[in-house]
Amino acid sequence: MATTLLSLYNCKNNAELYKKVKENSPEIKNLKKFINFLAENQKNENIKLESRKFTNDYIRNKKNIEKMIFYLNGNNEILEEVPTKEIDAKEIIKYAYDIDAQHVILAEKNKYENSIIPVVLEKKAEKMKEEMERFEIELLDVVLINEKEENISLIFKDNPIDSIEQNGNSFFLKEQKNENIKIEKEKHLKLKGTEKFLKYYSEKEMKRLNVLTEWDKIEENLKIELSELNKEKFIFIEINKNGEIIKKENLFEGTINFSTVYLREFGKRLLNVNKGNSIMIAHNHPSGTLKASTADILITRKIEKMCKFAEIPLLEHYIISKHGIFSFVKEKIIDNQYPELKDQIKKQNQKGNIRWK
Repeated sequence: MATTLLSLYNCKNNAELYKKVKENSPEIKNLKKFINFLAENQKNENIKLESRKFTNDYIRNKKNIEKMIFYLNGNNEILEEVPTKEIDAKEIIKYAYDIDAQHVILAEKNKYENSIIPVVLEKKAEKMKEEMERFEIELLDVVLINEKEENISLIFKDNPIDSIEQNGNSFFLKEQKNENIKIEKEKHLKLKGTEKFLKYYSEKEMKRLNVLTEWDKIEENLKIELSELNKEKFIFIEINKNGEIIKKENLFEGTINFSTVYLREFGKRLLNVNKGNSIMIAHNHPSGTLKASTADILITRKIEKMCKFAEIPLLEHYIISKHGIFSFVKEKIIDNQYPELKDQIKKQNQKGNIRWK
Protein backbone atom coordinates (compact mmCIF):
# COMPACT_ATOMS: atom_id res chain seq x y z
CA MET A 1 0.00 0.00 0.00
CA ALA A 2 1.38 3.40 -1.03
CA THR A 3 2.44 5.67 1.81
CA THR A 4 3.62 8.63 -0.28
CA LEU A 5 1.93 10.64 -3.00
CA LEU A 6 4.77 9.99 -5.45
CA SER A 7 4.70 6.22 -4.94
CA LEU A 8 0.91 6.14 -5.36
CA TYR A 9 1.29 7.60 -8.85
CA ASN A 10 4.61 5.92 -9.70
CA CYS A 11 6.58 9.16 -9.99
CA LYS A 12 10.17 9.90 -9.03
CA ASN A 13 9.67 13.55 -8.17
CA ASN A 14 7.14 16.40 -8.07
CA ALA A 15 8.15 17.61 -11.52
CA GLU A 16 7.19 14.27 -13.07
CA LEU A 17 3.87 14.19 -11.21
CA TYR A 18 3.12 17.80 -12.18
CA LYS A 19 3.73 16.91 -15.82
CA LYS A 20 1.23 14.05 -15.59
CA VAL A 21 -1.37 16.39 -14.09
CA LYS A 22 -0.87 18.94 -16.88
CA GLU A 23 -1.13 16.19 -19.51
CA ASN A 24 -4.32 14.83 -17.89
CA SER A 25 -2.85 11.34 -17.71
CA PRO A 26 -5.62 8.79 -16.96
CA GLU A 27 -3.71 7.25 -14.04
CA ILE A 28 -3.84 10.51 -12.04
CA LYS A 29 -7.55 11.26 -12.49
CA ASN A 30 -8.21 10.95 -8.73
CA LEU A 31 -5.42 13.42 -7.96
CA LYS A 32 -6.91 15.79 -10.53
CA LYS A 33 -10.31 15.52 -8.83
CA PHE A 34 -8.66 16.27 -5.49
CA ILE A 35 -6.90 19.37 -6.85
CA ASN A 36 -10.09 20.60 -8.54
CA PHE A 37 -11.97 20.14 -5.27
CA LEU A 38 -9.45 22.30 -3.42
CA ALA A 39 -9.58 24.97 -6.12
CA GLU A 40 -13.28 25.13 -6.92
CA ASN A 41 -15.38 23.41 -4.29
CA GLN A 42 -14.44 25.66 -1.37
CA LYS A 43 -17.40 27.94 -0.84
CA ASN A 44 -17.81 30.80 1.59
CA GLU A 45 -20.69 28.92 3.21
CA ASN A 46 -20.78 28.10 6.89
CA ILE A 47 -22.61 25.08 8.26
CA LYS A 48 -25.93 26.10 9.77
CA LEU A 49 -27.21 24.37 12.89
CA GLU A 50 -30.82 24.25 11.76
CA SER A 51 -32.45 22.13 14.47
CA ARG A 52 -31.69 20.36 17.73
CA LYS A 53 -31.62 16.98 15.95
CA PHE A 54 -29.20 18.28 13.34
CA THR A 55 -27.06 19.91 16.05
CA ASN A 56 -26.91 16.67 18.05
CA ASP A 57 -26.01 14.65 14.95
CA TYR A 58 -23.40 17.15 13.86
CA ILE A 59 -21.72 17.33 17.28
CA ARG A 60 -21.80 13.54 17.70
CA ASN A 61 -20.00 13.22 14.35
CA LYS A 62 -16.96 14.97 15.83
CA LYS A 63 -14.48 12.20 16.52
CA ASN A 64 -12.44 12.01 19.72
CA ILE A 65 -13.91 15.21 21.06
CA GLU A 66 -13.27 15.94 24.74
CA LYS A 67 -14.35 19.58 24.88
CA MET A 68 -15.28 21.86 21.99
CA ILE A 69 -16.54 25.43 21.64
CA PHE A 70 -18.75 26.23 18.64
CA TYR A 71 -18.89 29.93 17.73
CA LEU A 72 -21.92 30.92 15.62
CA ASN A 73 -23.19 34.03 13.90
CA GLY A 74 -26.71 35.42 14.27
CA ASN A 75 -28.07 32.87 11.79
CA ASN A 76 -26.67 29.93 13.80
CA GLU A 77 -23.98 29.33 11.16
CA ILE A 78 -20.72 27.97 12.55
CA LEU A 79 -17.90 30.50 12.30
CA GLU A 80 -15.34 28.41 14.13
CA GLU A 81 -14.96 25.15 16.07
CA VAL A 82 -12.31 25.33 18.78
CA PRO A 83 -11.08 22.29 20.77
CA THR A 84 -10.21 23.25 24.34
CA LYS A 85 -9.06 21.78 27.64
CA GLU A 86 -10.81 24.33 29.84
CA ILE A 87 -14.10 26.22 29.56
CA ASP A 88 -13.38 29.84 30.51
CA ALA A 89 -16.33 32.20 30.04
CA LYS A 90 -14.16 35.34 29.86
CA GLU A 91 -11.92 33.87 27.16
CA ILE A 92 -14.95 32.63 25.22
CA ILE A 93 -16.53 36.11 25.29
CA LYS A 94 -13.26 37.77 24.22
CA TYR A 95 -12.83 35.39 21.28
CA ALA A 96 -16.49 35.70 20.30
CA TYR A 97 -15.99 39.47 20.05
CA ASP A 98 -12.81 38.91 18.07
CA ILE A 99 -14.54 36.90 15.31
CA ASP A 100 -17.89 38.67 15.61
CA ALA A 101 -19.77 35.63 16.92
CA GLN A 102 -23.16 36.16 18.52
CA HIS A 103 -23.99 32.65 19.73
CA VAL A 104 -21.97 29.89 21.40
CA ILE A 105 -22.51 26.17 22.00
CA LEU A 106 -20.28 24.22 24.38
CA ALA A 107 -19.86 20.47 24.02
CA GLU A 108 -17.98 17.82 25.96
CA LYS A 109 -17.99 14.07 26.41
CA ASN A 110 -20.47 12.77 28.94
CA LYS A 111 -18.48 11.07 31.70
CA TYR A 112 -21.46 10.32 33.89
CA GLU A 113 -23.06 6.87 33.99
CA ASN A 114 -26.71 6.19 33.24
CA SER A 115 -27.22 9.75 32.05
CA ILE A 116 -27.42 11.00 35.64
CA ILE A 117 -26.30 14.60 35.54
CA PRO A 118 -25.39 16.36 38.80
CA VAL A 119 -27.62 19.35 39.54
CA VAL A 120 -24.49 21.43 40.05
CA LEU A 121 -23.62 21.02 36.34
CA GLU A 122 -27.01 22.33 35.24
CA LYS A 123 -26.73 25.29 37.61
CA LYS A 124 -23.21 26.01 36.36
CA ALA A 125 -24.47 26.00 32.76
CA GLU A 126 -27.32 28.37 33.59
CA LYS A 127 -24.97 30.70 35.47
CA MET A 128 -22.57 30.80 32.51
CA LYS A 129 -25.49 31.56 30.21
CA GLU A 130 -26.47 34.54 32.38
CA GLU A 131 -22.88 35.81 32.55
CA MET A 132 -22.45 35.69 28.78
CA GLU A 133 -25.78 37.40 28.15
CA ARG A 134 -24.47 40.45 30.05
CA PHE A 135 -21.96 40.79 27.21
CA GLU A 136 -24.58 40.24 24.48
CA ILE A 137 -23.26 36.75 23.71
CA GLU A 138 -25.92 34.04 23.82
CA LEU A 139 -24.98 30.60 25.10
CA LEU A 140 -27.40 28.45 23.13
CA ASP A 141 -26.55 25.17 24.78
CA VAL A 142 -24.10 23.13 26.81
CA VAL A 143 -24.16 19.63 25.35
CA LEU A 144 -22.94 16.41 26.93
CA ILE A 145 -22.06 14.01 24.13
CA ASN A 146 -23.17 10.39 24.22
CA GLU A 147 -21.76 8.14 21.52
CA LYS A 148 -24.81 5.86 21.26
CA GLU A 149 -27.67 7.66 22.99
CA GLU A 150 -29.12 11.13 22.50
CA ASN A 151 -26.91 13.99 23.62
CA ILE A 152 -27.94 15.71 26.85
CA SER A 153 -28.68 19.43 26.96
CA LEU A 154 -27.95 21.35 30.14
CA ILE A 155 -29.67 24.53 28.95
CA PHE A 156 -33.38 25.35 28.89
CA LYS A 157 -35.61 23.37 26.55
CA ASP A 158 -36.82 26.52 24.80
CA ASN A 159 -33.40 26.78 23.17
CA PRO A 160 -33.62 29.05 20.05
CA ILE A 161 -32.36 26.16 17.94
CA ASP A 162 -35.55 24.23 18.77
CA SER A 163 -37.75 26.86 17.15
CA ILE A 164 -36.15 26.35 13.75
CA GLU A 165 -37.72 23.81 11.42
CA GLN A 166 -35.89 20.50 11.36
CA ASN A 167 -34.58 20.51 7.82
CA GLY A 168 -30.96 20.11 8.80
CA ASN A 169 -30.65 16.73 7.09
CA SER A 170 -29.87 18.58 3.85
CA PHE A 171 -26.27 18.91 4.98
CA PHE A 172 -25.87 15.18 5.50
CA LEU A 173 -27.54 14.38 2.17
CA LYS A 174 -25.11 16.76 0.49
CA GLU A 175 -22.25 15.08 2.34
CA GLN A 176 -23.37 11.66 1.10
CA LYS A 177 -23.34 12.90 -2.49
CA ASN A 178 -19.79 14.10 -2.00
CA GLU A 179 -18.66 10.95 -0.20
CA ASN A 180 -16.39 9.80 -3.04
CA ILE A 181 -14.48 13.07 -3.23
CA LYS A 182 -14.29 13.14 0.58
CA ILE A 183 -12.67 9.71 0.57
CA GLU A 184 -10.19 10.84 -2.08
CA LYS A 185 -9.47 14.02 -0.14
CA GLU A 186 -8.76 12.19 3.12
CA LYS A 187 -6.65 9.58 1.31
CA HIS A 188 -4.48 12.20 -0.36
CA LEU A 189 -4.11 14.35 2.75
CA LYS A 190 -2.79 11.36 4.73
CA LEU A 191 -0.05 10.59 2.19
CA LYS A 192 3.45 11.89 2.78
CA GLY A 193 4.49 14.48 0.22
CA THR A 194 1.01 15.82 -0.55
CA GLU A 195 1.65 19.17 1.10
CA LYS A 196 4.97 19.58 -0.73
CA PHE A 197 3.42 18.68 -4.07
CA LEU A 198 0.52 21.13 -3.63
CA LYS A 199 3.07 23.85 -2.84
CA TYR A 200 5.09 22.89 -5.93
CA TYR A 201 1.94 22.79 -8.07
CA SER A 202 0.76 26.18 -6.80
CA GLU A 203 4.12 27.84 -7.44
CA LYS A 204 4.33 26.47 -10.98
CA GLU A 205 0.77 27.53 -11.78
CA MET A 206 1.09 31.03 -10.31
CA LYS A 207 4.36 31.94 -12.03
CA ARG A 208 3.73 34.87 -14.40
CA LEU A 209 0.00 35.07 -13.65
CA ASN A 210 -1.21 38.65 -14.00
CA VAL A 211 -2.89 40.10 -10.92
CA LEU A 212 -5.20 42.30 -13.00
CA THR A 213 -6.53 39.75 -15.46
CA GLU A 214 -5.94 36.38 -13.75
CA TRP A 215 -6.84 37.06 -10.12
CA ASP A 216 -9.32 34.14 -10.16
CA LYS A 217 -6.50 31.68 -10.97
CA ILE A 218 -4.34 33.24 -8.25
CA GLU A 219 -7.09 32.67 -5.69
CA GLU A 220 -7.67 29.10 -6.87
CA ASN A 221 -4.00 28.21 -6.50
CA LEU A 222 -3.75 29.78 -3.05
CA LYS A 223 -6.70 27.61 -2.02
CA ILE A 224 -5.02 24.53 -3.48
CA GLU A 225 -1.92 25.10 -1.37
CA LEU A 226 -3.38 26.47 1.87
CA SER A 227 -7.02 25.49 2.38
CA GLU A 228 -6.50 22.07 4.00
CA LEU A 229 -3.32 22.75 5.99
CA ASN A 230 -3.47 22.06 9.74
CA LYS A 231 -0.79 24.68 10.47
CA GLU A 232 -0.60 28.36 9.64
CA LYS A 233 1.51 29.62 6.75
CA PHE A 234 2.32 33.17 5.69
CA ILE A 235 2.90 33.62 1.94
CA PHE A 236 4.78 36.54 0.38
CA ILE A 237 4.24 37.22 -3.34
CA GLU A 238 6.26 39.70 -5.41
CA ILE A 239 4.74 41.21 -8.56
CA ASN A 240 6.69 42.99 -11.30
CA LYS A 241 5.90 46.28 -13.04
CA ASN A 242 3.71 44.48 -15.56
CA GLY A 243 1.51 42.99 -12.84
CA GLU A 244 3.01 39.49 -13.21
CA ILE A 245 3.89 37.24 -10.28
CA ILE A 246 7.64 36.66 -10.28
CA LYS A 247 8.25 35.23 -6.78
CA LYS A 248 6.15 33.34 -4.26
CA GLU A 249 7.70 32.47 -0.90
CA ASN A 250 6.67 30.88 2.37
CA LEU A 251 7.88 33.55 4.78
CA PHE A 252 7.08 31.73 8.02
CA GLU A 253 4.81 29.02 9.38
CA GLY A 254 3.56 27.53 12.63
CA THR A 255 1.48 29.55 15.07
CA ILE A 256 1.56 32.96 13.40
CA ASN A 257 0.99 35.60 16.05
CA PHE A 258 2.68 38.40 14.10
CA SER A 259 5.08 39.19 16.92
CA THR A 260 8.00 41.59 16.53
CA VAL A 261 10.09 38.71 15.15
CA TYR A 262 7.63 38.08 12.32
CA LEU A 263 7.32 41.77 11.52
CA ARG A 264 11.11 42.04 11.32
CA GLU A 265 11.20 39.06 8.93
CA PHE A 266 8.49 40.67 6.83
CA GLY A 267 10.30 44.02 6.86
CA LYS A 268 13.58 42.39 5.84
CA ARG A 269 11.89 40.73 2.83
CA LEU A 270 9.92 43.85 1.95
CA LEU A 271 13.04 45.99 1.66
CA ASN A 272 14.47 43.50 -0.86
CA VAL A 273 11.59 44.00 -3.29
CA ASN A 274 12.76 45.59 -6.53
CA LYS A 275 11.83 49.24 -7.05
CA GLY A 276 8.58 49.62 -8.96
CA ASN A 277 7.33 46.17 -7.98
CA SER A 278 4.38 45.46 -5.68
CA ILE A 279 3.45 42.67 -3.30
CA MET A 280 0.56 40.50 -2.19
CA ILE A 281 0.38 38.45 1.03
CA ALA A 282 -1.76 35.54 2.22
CA HIS A 283 -2.15 33.36 5.28
CA ASN A 284 -4.45 30.52 6.19
CA HIS A 285 -6.82 29.79 9.08
CA PRO A 286 -6.62 26.03 9.84
CA SER A 287 -9.72 26.40 12.06
CA GLY A 288 -11.82 27.14 8.97
CA THR A 289 -13.04 30.60 9.90
CA LEU A 290 -13.02 33.22 7.14
CA LYS A 291 -13.47 36.15 9.48
CA ALA A 292 -10.47 38.45 9.90
CA SER A 293 -9.71 38.64 13.61
CA THR A 294 -8.90 41.90 15.37
CA ALA A 295 -5.25 40.80 15.43
CA ASP A 296 -5.36 40.09 11.67
CA ILE A 297 -6.70 43.57 10.98
CA LEU A 298 -4.26 45.38 13.29
CA ILE A 299 -1.20 43.63 11.91
CA THR A 300 -2.35 44.12 8.30
CA ARG A 301 -2.64 47.85 8.89
CA LYS A 302 0.89 47.85 10.34
CA ILE A 303 2.11 45.98 7.27
CA GLU A 304 0.28 48.46 5.01
CA LYS A 305 2.09 51.36 6.72
CA MET A 306 5.43 49.57 6.29
CA CYS A 307 4.68 49.13 2.58
CA LYS A 308 3.78 52.79 2.15
CA PHE A 309 7.01 53.84 3.86
CA ALA A 310 8.99 51.51 1.57
CA GLU A 311 6.98 52.75 -1.45
CA ILE A 312 5.99 49.17 -2.27
CA PRO A 313 2.23 48.86 -2.99
CA LEU A 314 0.40 46.20 -0.96
CA LEU A 315 -2.13 44.94 -3.50
CA GLU A 316 -3.89 42.34 -1.39
CA HIS A 317 -3.98 40.31 1.79
CA TYR A 318 -5.92 37.05 1.60
CA ILE A 319 -7.12 34.74 4.36
CA ILE A 320 -7.57 31.17 3.08
CA SER A 321 -9.54 28.40 4.78
CA LYS A 322 -11.39 25.23 3.83
CA HIS A 323 -14.52 27.39 3.48
CA GLY A 324 -13.10 29.81 0.91
CA ILE A 325 -11.14 33.04 0.66
CA PHE A 326 -11.33 36.44 2.39
CA SER A 327 -10.03 39.60 0.71
CA PHE A 328 -8.85 42.58 2.77
CA VAL A 329 -9.25 44.82 -0.28
CA LYS A 330 -12.76 43.64 -1.09
CA GLU A 331 -13.75 44.16 2.56
CA LYS A 332 -12.17 47.66 2.39
CA ILE A 333 -9.81 47.00 5.28
CA ILE A 334 -6.81 48.12 3.22
CA ASP A 335 -6.60 50.59 0.33
CA ASN A 336 -7.39 49.39 -3.17
CA GLN A 337 -4.24 49.98 -5.21
CA TYR A 338 -5.23 48.00 -8.28
CA PRO A 339 -6.32 51.13 -10.23
CA GLU A 340 -2.84 52.65 -9.75
CA LEU A 341 -1.24 49.47 -11.05
CA LYS A 342 -3.67 49.44 -13.97
CA ASP A 343 -2.68 52.98 -14.88
CA GLN A 344 0.97 52.07 -14.58
CA ILE A 345 0.58 49.28 -17.12
CA LYS A 346 -0.65 51.37 -20.04
CA LYS A 347 0.63 48.98 -22.66
CA GLN A 348 -1.11 45.95 -21.20
CA ASN A 349 -3.89 44.39 -23.21
CA GLN A 350 -6.95 44.83 -21.04
CA LYS A 351 -8.77 41.72 -22.26
CA GLY A 352 -9.89 39.36 -19.55
CA ASN A 353 -11.61 39.68 -16.23
CA ILE A 354 -10.44 42.89 -14.56
CA ARG A 355 -11.32 42.69 -10.90
CA TRP A 356 -10.93 46.21 -9.61
CA LYS A 357 -12.35 49.08 -11.66
